[in-house]
Order: sequence, then C-alpha cells, then structure tokens
Amino acid sequence: MNADVPRAPDGARGTIELRLRNVAQLFNSLDPAPFNERDLDRAAEDFIVGWVRELPGDTPLQLVLHLREWPEEPEPERWIATAIRNYFNERARVVSTDLHEELRRGRFNFAIGICFLLSCLLIAELFGSQEQRGIFGNFLYEGLTIVGWVALWRPLEVFLYEYWHLRRTERLYRRIAAAPFELKKSDL
Repeated sequence: MNADVPRAPDGARGTIELRLRNVAQLFNSLDPAPFNERDLDRAAEDFIVGWVRELPGDTPLQLVLHLREWPEEPEPERWIATAIRNYFNERARVVSTDLHEELRRGRFNFAIGICFLLSCLLIAELFGSQEQRGIFGNFLYEGLTIVGWVALWRPLEVFLYEYWHLRRTERLYRRIAAAPFELKKSDL
C-alpha cells in the first residue's frame, strides 16, 4: 500500500488520504467475505487509525481514497464507504464487548480481592500487637498486609486505566466509521 499523504492546509487537517493502485489493496486479500463485510488490510487500518489518533478529538474527519485503477463494479464509492464504515463499526463493537467483559471480570476480581485482603488482615491480627509479635511475627504481619493489598492491584488497574483506554479506542473507531468518504480517480 502506498500511503503517500501530502501536507494539508490547516482547515483540512482531518483529511486522511490513501493512494492505492486498486481497491483490492485496501482490503485483506485472505478474507473471503464480500467486500462490504471484508476486513481492511492491516497496513491500511494502521495508517487510518494512526492518523486519527494524532488529531485533536474535535477535528472533522474525511477519508479520501485515490485509485489509479477504477473499480468495474457499479457505484464504487457507495460500497467502499459501506465496507469501511462496517469494518470500523464492527471494530468498535468488538472493543465495546471487550470493555464490558473486562469490567465484569474486574468487578468479580475486585470482590475476590476484597475478601482476600480482609482474610489477610484478619490473619495478621492473630499475631497480636507489634510488641507481642517479635521480628518473625512482624514479618508475617507486614507480609500478609502487603499481599492482601497487592491482590487488589489487577482489579483496580482495570477500573483506573484499562477502562479509559478501551473507551477511547471504541470512540476512535466510531469516529472513523462516521467520517465522510470520497473516492477519486488518480493519475499517479
């Protein structure tokens, strides 16, 4: 794929231009599905997503595909736009499903972690006060306290960090899917 992207004027910063020989270069050649359900070529997807990630979230997007060889099928702009829109909507749906699954698993793991922490703290209290425990008792007391808190690390990571990453990725895919599409004949 030749992704030769010229510098655009400030007002057109959200224009993503791909220059290809033919439309087949846009899609995964191993995917046997019809064009409107086909996966995009990995390099094309990475190019589009990478470009959009660099833009401010309020920049209007537009996808422009320049083809040297015009498709023989009727209404190529409509079916190519539909295929791109379907692909990114499906990617957003998959990320949304992953997000909901990750949150469900995070809640379950958080409940387990809280129970484990409480168990560790209760067992640690069996060693008595700091004066009564001695050096080995203090070692076990502190170790159980730390292990209990560490058990909450992964569930909290889901809520504090992964949620936002997945939500941002889902919005990015939906934004690309909603972008206007234009097909142009290229002589280059």
